[in-house]
Amino acid sequence: MKSLLILIFAIQVSFGFTQSFTQKNGRLQLKGKQLCNQQGKPIQLKGFSTFGISYRPECITYDALVSMKEFWGANSIRATVYDDDFSNKLNYNESPAFNKAMVDSMVRWTEKLGMYCIIDWHILRNGNPNAKVHSGAAVFFQEMTTKYAQKTHLLYEICNEPSGTTVTWDTIADYANKIIPIIHKNVPKAVILVGSPMWCQFIDKVQPSKLVDTLNVMYSFHFYATTHESLIPMFLKEIHRIPVFVS
Repeated sequence: MKSLLILIFAIQVSFGFTQSFTQKNGRLQLKGKQLCNQQGKPIQLKGFSTFGISYRPECITYDALVSMKEFWGANSIRATVYDDDFSNKLNYNESPAFNKAMVDSMVRWTEKLGMYCIIDWHILRNGNPNAKVHSGAAVFFQEMTTKYAQKTHLLYEICNEPSGTTVTWDTIADYANKIIPIIHKNVPKAVILVGSPMWCQFIDKVQPSKLVDTLNVMYSFHFYATTHESLIPMFLKEIHRIPVFVS
């Protein structure tokens, strides 16, 4: 009987100390050009974007995230906040409380599931991050990073898919130099993703020297596997120059 009790106790202790993906890896950081875990070991995030939490909010549930993790093997998800898509009334500019509540749910759910969460300010419709329609970014990130300052499983994407022929890297850098200090003031070691020109395709235009703060800053690159193959040679070249995050 004594040996059986010892065995049961050992099993309970073993289960009690099982670590999730985020518990094992802790707060992420940049080492050189490589995204690493808290121990400085290279890490790969893989997962899903919500496309836009204002489109089909009924699909963004705790059970959906469980499926992404357990069936699809995801260890991260992006909470996509559209501020300027007026195709419905749930965009951030018209319904900030709704969007912040959705982000809050995703932050809680991913923390519980041991997944990383990217809080994303999506500027697809008007691609200039400095446009008046996007002026809520500073307040948004101030609130997010104040509220979640102690959460170690979050990354912040500050301008997803800047676009337009007049939107250059200088345009993006001007915006980033306003937002990055807000985030790093509240979360000094936060990993921050900065969009690159032309829907995050032209990473060759990125000049980190234009930023006042590059601590744990990575630059977003987007491509579709079947239609953007021509971008791959540039990608393979640029990853040796700048830290790139394929978001």
